[in-house]
Amino acid sequence: MAISNKLNSIGLNNYNYFIRTRDKQNPYLSITDLNDIVGLGVSSFKINGSEYLLQGSEIRFELIDSDGNQLPISGVTNLVKGTSRVVSFQLSDNVPNGTVRLYIAATLDKFVEGGIEENIPPRYEGIENFLFEYNLILDKSRTNSDEIIFRKQPTLEITPLLRVVRNVSKSSETTSTLTGVVGEYRYIPELFSYEVFIDSAPDTYNVSMNGGTITISNGLGLTLEGIVEVYDDSTIVALLKNPDIETFTVNEFRGILGYDERAEIEFTISYTTIPNIGENKVQEKAIASIRIKDMGVVSGDV
Repeated sequence: MAISNKLNSIGLNNYNYFIRTRDKQNPYLSITDLNDIVGLGVSSFKINGSEYLLQGSEIRFELIDSDGNQLPISGVTNLVKGTSRVVSFQLSDNVPNGTVRLYIAATLDKFVEGGIEENIPPRYEGIENFLFEYNLILDKSRTNSDEIIFRKQPTLEITPLLRVVRNVSKSSETTSTLTGVVGEYRYIPELFSYEVFIDSAPDTYNVSMNGGTITISNGLGLTLEGIVEVYDDSTIVALLKNPDIETFTVNEFRGILGYDERAEIEFTISYTTIPNIGENKVQEKAIASIRIKDMGVVSGDV
């Protein structure tokens, strides 16, 4: 039973046929799952042939609305339900309510009369000689209740996702007052600055202090300021200069720090703390991306 998928204005009702029938259970073509009242969308029915069909002949379909316009209808290639082929048609919103006429033409090489098989009369041999005709009613308010038949087997893709929560603490401006012991120092003429090593006593230093501003004052109006570099957790290196003058003597410098370079001094450091970022894997909930593919239908409303 060859099914035609062509959609042409063929006017099947205009030909002369040996047999015309409205019986869905006729002995030549069995029509099942064809609703008398249909709604909008994609609908279908099933068709089963018989031994009375001419071998190798084609079955053709036509669907006409109440205004005489042809509507899409075709057999679905390679889609078989049981022993039946599926035929799909679509009714869109621009189709008027009312009668929709279905025509199915076939070619028989035998027919049955009174339970006896007879040969087709020569006049009708080898041509389309059988027509099934049926009137459907389109009701746009009706829900499409046809069986859902997918064109292909739908597939489901599930991708597990790992949800990660980041805990980020905000950076903040911090000023710390610390004490330390002056170690080595040297004058850098081109910078008008002294490079000074200060050891913690007993404070410890951290990397957040890198790039911070250090201020050392002797309480007599003499002040040194500079940028800090953390050498390790017990030593910082400060590039110090007097903010008020470009240069000053070693004695003036030592007057601020104290003549004993191992003397303990008090100083402040202003710096911005480094944000603390942590990650926690959340396992309390299963999270996944779900994608359904190949959802095209030949029948029914999805």
